[in-house]
Amino acid sequence: TLARVRAKRADIMAARDREKVLREIAAQSGMDSAAYDRAMKNTHGLRALQRLTDQAYNDFGVKGTPSFFLDGVKLQYDGSINSFSRHLDAPPRR
Repeated sequence: TLARVRAKRADIMAARDREKVLREIAAQSGMDSAAYDRAMKNTHGLRALQRLTDQAYNDFGVKGTPSFFLDGVKLQYDGSINSFSRHLDAPPRR
């Protein structure tokens, strides 16, 4: 849930040893220590991720997750299926 993600982010930001917390999260996701180390050293991958993040923020107005687009339109997501229904039930754009 969104609340759980926010709580985890708060845990990371408040931690004295952020790397330890990140390693624990990685381990919970099935990533071993060696894979974590490789991922953190993958500067090409990190730069590519930063470029995509910048594009999403600057070009598409994505300010956080989750963000959804349907038919090229960014939804005003309220955390429910109604966000999708409002768009799908609206008359087609011309």
